[in-house]
Amino acid sequence: MPYDSLSSAGVELEFALSDLHEYPVHSHENWELMVVFEGRGTHILDGNKHVISTGDVFLVKDGHSHGFEDLYEIKLAVFTFRNDLLLPYEDDLLKMPGYSVLFRYASELSRRGKSRIRLSPRQQVEVEKLSLAFQSQSRRVSPCDILLKLKFVELVVYLSQEYFDTEFERQPRRLTKVGETIGFIRGHFRESMTLEELARRSGMSVNNFLRVFKEITGRTPMEYLLLERVKYGGRLLAETSMRIGEVAEASGFPDSNYFARQFRRFVDLSPREYRRLTALSFAKREKLAR
Repeated sequence: MPYDSLSSAGVELEFALSDLHEYPVHSHENWELMVVFEGRGTHILDGNKHVISTGDVFLVKDGHSHGFEDLYEIKLAVFTFRNDLLLPYEDDLLKMPGYSVLFRYASELSRRGKSRIRLSPRQQVEVEKLSLAFQSQSRRVSPCDILLKLKFVELVVYLSQEYFDTEFERQPRRLTKVGETIGFIRGHFRESMTLEELARRSGMSVNNFLRVFKEITGRTPMEYLLLERVKYGGRLLAETSMRIGEVAEASGFPDSNYFARQFRRFVDLSPREYRRLTALSFAKREKLAR
C-alpha cells in the first residue's frame, strides 16, 4: 500500500488486487487518490465508514486517518502523491468546477461521503487506460519524472471534468453549482461582483449560498474573492516592480489602502514588507541559478 517517501516524480501508483481483505487504519504525509475497478468493501475515514464498490473514486488528504475492512475481490488503484504536486497547474485546474469540489475541498466533504465520483462502465475503461499508461511509464528502466507528472495530471483533469458532468445530474445541484461558481471567481476575481450576483449564478438564495459555500470552502464567498485578489497581488509584488497602487488596481482592489488592509489580514505582512522578503528570496534563487 502507499508510501510516505515518494520517488522524485512525487507520485506513485500501486494496484491492490483480490488477495487484499483489509488494511489497518493509518495516516501519512501524502495524498491518496483511489479508484475501485472491481469488488466492494468498507472505507474508514476519520472513524466514519462508507461502503465502496466498483466505480468509486475518492481522495484522502494528508493528516487524515483511513483504512479498509470487509474487502471482497477488490482491485484498487492507489495513487500516492505529494500535496504540492498539482500546485503548478492549479490556475487552470481550479477553473474546473469538478476539481474545486473533488480535490481542493475534499476534506470538508469526504466525512459526509460526498467527495467521490461513481464512474460509469465507460468512464472506468478510460480511467483504467490512464492508470495503466502511468504504470507503464513508471516501470521503465529510467522513468521520466515530467511524463509521470503529466500523465497523472491528465487523469486528474479527466476525473475533474467527469465529476462535474456526472455529479451535476446525480448529486444535489448545490455542490456542483457552487463548484462552478468557485471556478467563475477564480477566472474573474479582478472584476466587480456582489454576493447577490454570485448567489444568483449558483441558483440559490443568498442564505443557502452562504451556508453551502462555507461548508465546501471554509470561507464566505466574499472572503474567498478577497483571498484570490490578495494572492494575485502577492504574485505581482514578488515578480514585478509595479507600484503598490498599481498592484492594488490590477488585483481588483478599489484603492491601495484597502489592498494593504486586506493583504495584512491574510498574510500578516504589509505589501511592502512582503515585497522586501520575496525580493531577498528571489535574489538568492538568482544567485544559485548562475
